Amino acid sequence: MIEEEILFSYEELNLIQESALKNSYLRDPMFVAISKQPTGVLTLSPIHGLIFAKGNEYTGFEHIVQRHQQSRPHWIKSSDENDNYYFRLQDQGLFRPDSVPIYDYCMIADSLYKNENLNVEKNKRPDLFEMYTGEHTHQDLETSKYNLLIYRGTKVVHTIYPQSNKNNPKRVKGFNYSRGAASSSWDFKNSITMIEIPYFDHNNIVRYLLIFRKVSDKLTVIIQINDILGNPWKSVFVGRLKIDFNKFRDDFDPFDVIRLECGDLRVLERKILELDKCFIKMTNQENQENRPKKRE
Repeated sequence: MIEEEILFSYEELNLIQESALKNSYLRDPMFVAISKQPTGVLTLSPIHGLIFAKGNEYTGFEHIVQRHQQSRPHWIKSSDENDNYYFRLQDQGLFRPDSVPIYDYCMIADSLYKNENLNVEKNKRPDLFEMYTGEHTHQDLETSKYNLLIYRGTKVVHTIYPQSNKNNPKRVKGFNYSRGAASSSWDFKNSITMIEIPYFDHNNIVRYLLIFRKVSDKLTVIIQINDILGNPWKSVFVGRLKIDFNKFRDDFDPFDVIRLECGDLRVLERKILELDKCFIKMTNQENQENRPKKRE
């Protein structure tokens, strides 16, 4: 079953365009409006006056941030061949880690909004949107390709996103947990650094916790398994692991936390996936054993 998306209606589009005309000062990148209403205009692109309304999870600014910004994982409801529903992380292209929401969206949109970039062939919904595909050169002179969709006959932006998924975090196939922010503590007396990285499910519950214990130049890794409510259930000792980043200092270094939080931890995520499959298998066996037996 596919959820019905909520797009801007004809009346709402007129309201948004009227608001944009009355607030032309929003073309100045220094100004951004705040609105609680989906039809509220947040900003206008400085060159072409493309309109970014607040929107919702299906269209407008909120949609762009939720689907294509680095810091917000987006879950998609899917079903297998037996019509069993499950949630997986979306794979659509994400903006660069250093992108600034709204400001960068406006700059990119202005670069794309040209007649020669009109993409009729790949526009799957020409009755609703106009699609533009083109390149944008960032301040560091790196060039990237983006897609821009605006509501047909208007300058109201439906969405904008990178064509490539090169900015997406490297992910283990079938791994459907979102990595959270790392936290750390330091035992000054014993010179022990503890770094923890949580992994969330689609309900925003911590299901696994990577625990790194560093003493001098020795790094020990433990995986804590939580139950479906996020309570600690079991811990698995992984051992000493070679991580692909700069050598740790002997004392507490805040950059250690950043290296782990942003580093390639797929070797540990594969281990989590193995544990996850074992946990599901154990649960299924327990359910099978606890089923009431049929009377003969």
